[in-house]
Amino acid sequence: MALLKSQFLGYVGVWILILGVAAGVPRNADAGSSAETEAVEEILQILADRGILSEAEYTRLATKVQTAKSERGTRDVAARLLDGFEWSGNLRLRYEAFYYDKDSTGTDRDNRYRFRYRARLAFKKKMNDWLTVGMRFASGEDNHRSANRTLGVEEDFDPDPLFIDWAYAEMKLPEISGLESKIRAGKIANPFIWKHGKDFIVWDNDISLEGGALMASRPLSENTDLFFNVGGFIDDENETRADPKVFGLQIGGTTKLSDAVETGLRFSWYEWRSLDSAFVGRANAEGNLDSAYDGKARIGDVTAFAKFACSDAWPLEVYGTYIRNFTADSAVLGGFPEDEEDTAWGAGFEIGSSSKWVKFGAGYFYVEANSVVAQFTDSDLFDGLTNRRGWAVYGSRRLAPGVELKVEFLDSDSIDNGVAYLISDSNGDRKRLRTDLNFKF
Repeated sequence: MALLKSQFLGYVGVWILILGVAAGVPRNADAGSSAETEAVEEILQILADRGILSEAEYTRLATKVQTAKSERGTRDVAARLLDGFEWSGNLRLRYEAFYYDKDSTGTDRDNRYRFRYRARLAFKKKMNDWLTVGMRFASGEDNHRSANRTLGVEEDFDPDPLFIDWAYAEMKLPEISGLESKIRAGKIANPFIWKHGKDFIVWDNDISLEGGALMASRPLSENTDLFFNVGGFIDDENETRADPKVFGLQIGGTTKLSDAVETGLRFSWYEWRSLDSAFVGRANAEGNLDSAYDGKARIGDVTAFAKFACSDAWPLEVYGTYIRNFTADSAVLGGFPEDEEDTAWGAGFEIGSSSKWVKFGAGYFYVEANSVVAQFTDSDLFDGLTNRRGWAVYGSRRLAPGVELKVEFLDSDSIDNGVAYLISDSNGDRKRLRTDLNFKF
């Protein structure tokens, strides 16, 4: 009877210990978990040595302990690898239609319809209080102005590629007299984009720059904030000649005039240098004329907005921008004199809230041939070309948390025509309708 009682208590003790290890209780530290497992293994060995457990029972129970140990170890390693990572991503499904009218070149292109998607996944990890690293992966078609992928672009359902969209390190600098600043380097999100209205004439919002930037901000008062961005970026690394590059400088601020009114003003300056024939050739293919550059380009922009909090559901924001290429010169092209074609401007408004009810916006944009570096202007507005003018009308509605429907109509036409503007004038008279279903997480 005593032997049976001893065996029974032994079995009960063993199973309590095994269940505790398998369930991971307690899990305050890796060292504690390891010590528990070793204790169970030692007890099993003692019970086997005293004959309470047969060899078969010992082997079976020891295997269970080892399995639980391995599974917990895998979970702990995975937890340590993912600890501190912040993940985000989005998926966009798009239907797009193009409607063309015969333009001044006599081109009468067929209308076009297509379905597209854009998928992006990003992470960042805070290494310590002052250093963060991050990456973003995106779909696309090897196009610096778009992460969209057209359904059917590859025959027979070939797999789609994935690109590195961001790869950066960000260092937070010590705060000095209220000045907060950070340095970001690598392949980075464009620091010069403003999230007020449609800020897409100088830069397509999908472009990730390669280089480094300093971003700083400081409150001047309870209602007024200033910001400052400066950076340098390499466009094309060459072994035997100077690299085409751009230096950007931006300063601006926002102020609340009252609880219901906020305004902002921004000045930007871009200095393009060492622009070789290959760079200029790419710009010519998107609408720039040769007279846009003299080996460099100096482009400035002034942008402003005013926001009126009429109500939570119907805030109103108006915005405007003026851009000029100070390097563009007049020229004789195709036997005809042409002026500088150096100015771009845009103005519009947005009203409502997509999360409350609906958001609606409209704007008019005018982009002369030499006003901006053509291969970097927005690829959606005027198909990525300069020498265009037209309207953008858009609306959005949140359907559920993380799900939003957007509809946009873009109507464009050429500003100038003739031999010198053959590229930008071709198919210039077009209308573009797109519907997006966006998922964010």
